[in-house]
Amino acid sequence: TSPKHRIASLIQETVRKNPNRIIFNTYSSQLFRIKEILQEISKTNRKIVIMGKALQNTIDDALTHGYIEFNRNQIGDLTNIDDPNVILLIANDFDNPFGHINRIVRGIDKYIKLKSDDTIVFTEPVFEGTEKIAVDVSNLIAKMGAKVIVLSPKQYLLHHASQEDIKLMVNLMNPKYYFPVYGEYRHQVMNADAAVAGGFDPQNILLKQNGDV
Repeated sequence: TSPKHRIASLIQETVRKNPNRIIFNTYSSQLFRIKEILQEISKTNRKIVIMGKALQNTIDDALTHGYIEFNRNQIGDLTNIDDPNVILLIANDFDNPFGHINRIVRGIDKYIKLKSDDTIVFTEPVFEGTEKIAVDVSNLIAKMGAKVIVLSPKQYLLHHASQEDIKLMVNLMNPKYYFPVYGEYRHQVMNADAAVAGGFDPQNILLKQNGDV
């Protein structure tokens, strides 16, 4: 999907133009996005506070094993949450993509209270099935006077494999059977088609629905 999955320039511009608190909303599984955010913050003197034990563990492992380089002294804690120029990193999962930010804007989060001079950045484009939630949350943020930045799905892509990525993966792994199991059924069919286009035997591709044996 390169280069449309990269948003380093947008992160850099957002940090430069917004001197007040910024909240980046991401997914804990998207290590590439987390790396982009940390790399841009490392070029500033601003602290980042990583919210949530799962996200903290992910980043700690990535730093320990060298997947990400970042000065740990720039990582703040709960005492820095309301600092005027702090950056907060919060994470959700794909089953509940706006869960954490929803709690914040509704005023029921345990630690973070939204302020009118905050800037909130959704670091992944809105994907199918979550459009209504994204609009509702964005409206709530606007009503509170805060700024929200949402990525255009036409300009940016989610971190899903492209057709060429799938062809390369199948070629490198050379499996006997290929079984797409995630996403809408039409996406599974497209996944299978990409494998066939890459030379995989269509008779060894399994396409099943829930309940099929």
